[in-house]
Amino acid sequence: MSYTVTINGEKRTYDKKMSILDIIGDTDPEKKIICASVNHFLRELTYEVYYDCEITLLTASSSRAGKIYEASLRYIVAMAFSRVYPKMKIKFAYNVSRCVSIHIMSPGYTANTAMLLRIQHEIENIIKEDYPLQRNVISNEEAERIYKERGFDDKLDILQYRPEKAVHLY
Repeated sequence: MSYTVTINGEKRTYDKKMSILDIIGDTDPEKKIICASVNHFLRELTYEVYYDCEITLLTASSSRAGKIYEASLRYIVAMAFSRVYPKMKIKFAYNVSRCVSIHIMSPGYTANTAMLLRIQHEIENIIKEDYPLQRNVISNEEAERIYKERGFDDKLDILQYRPEKAVHLY
């Protein structure tokens, strides 16, 4: 069964499930497109469509896409800390002035120039790898196992109050 996708005003017909990345192909060599609005719902570029829909591609100039970009940066920073200092726990703090700071939660670690240079180097490596952000839907039980394994006690606490039966991880 075929379906029609209207992307930035252009109609296209497909007969199989397609990710937004597959639909846009190589039309964004500078990788300015961050996400898309699919029937007015914000979706990551790996989201797959298989139904009639209207897609609007969004760049950082969109406030909605800007928030996804900021979250992606936090993922990259957290990944760099995890790789360079696997036993260190960090926490992002959000201030009234709309800035984000990182707090080291593990005793025995002190932020210094050497630490920042190691983290910066790892961030650059992660960006060069150009990993896709893929959404995974897992059961609450699986999320609980992952959170325990990684010491995410704050996420474990929140999990018990969620009415949903599944968790989305990237």
